Amino acid sequence: MQTGATVSDDLKPVSPAIHTDELWDIDKLEGGMLQNLGPTPVKATTKTEFKRELKRRGLRMKDQQESDIAPDEVHPVDLVETAPEKPIEIEPDLTEWQTRTLFAVGRVFQRYGLQEALHCDVCFEQGAPSGCRVTIRGNSGMAIHCHNRVRAHVCMTDMSYTRADAITSLDRTEGSLVGPDGAKLLPTVLIQDDDAKLLHREQEALRGLRLNHLLYCVGCRVACELEMSTEQIVMTCQCRIRFWRGVTH
Repeated sequence: MQTGATVSDDLKPVSPAIHTDELWDIDKLEGGMLQNLGPTPVKATTKTEFKRELKRRGLRMKDQQESDIAPDEVHPVDLVETAPEKPIEIEPDLTEWQTRTLFAVGRVFQRYGLQEALHCDVCFEQGAPSGCRVTIRGNSGMAIHCHNRVRAHVCMTDMSYTRADAITSLDRTEGSLVGPDGAKLLPTVLIQDDDAKLLHREQEALRGLRLNHLLYCVGCRVACELEMSTEQIVMTCQCRIRFWRGVTH
């Protein structure tokens, strides 16, 4: 009597599946060329090359199948288009007109006792710090540094000729500011017409650059509440009102 396990001659040795970088069914490709990636056949012999071509054309394998175990279920013809990626928004660069406008309006802010702080809308929407730093390059260039990049421009001629240097005697009066505690009188400075035009031009330049600003009073060091329209401009802080109203007919 013989005891012990016996091994059938019909059983075949089993080994783990081997995964390689060789392209699936490469022997079935006509001339070794991929015909289904576009109008022009593409040569590829490895999975790495195949995936690189898919990425370049915005394609991916159907169901992301990449196994060698069942090659009949996986074939380069099973492709679907991927959704296009949302383009990364890039901050616009400075133009000649914008550079001269931002350079000139600085003298207007100085005349009315204001300081400007620029902020980048693109950085803010990305959740990054939005504050900007402005540098003047000699008499012909300007650069605005935000979190992501630098908007810069060098003018063709000297920018000093665009400064709003007109010496004016500012008209002063009194205005009333209505708050939770009732109305109170504040000294009011009337903004000159030419200065108001430049302030409106700056608003247009800032919109084109995806920037916005805060204005701080040099006197009370408080941010001004700004109301600006084509009819009037009102800048209100704790110590005064800066006001302009257009001519109405």
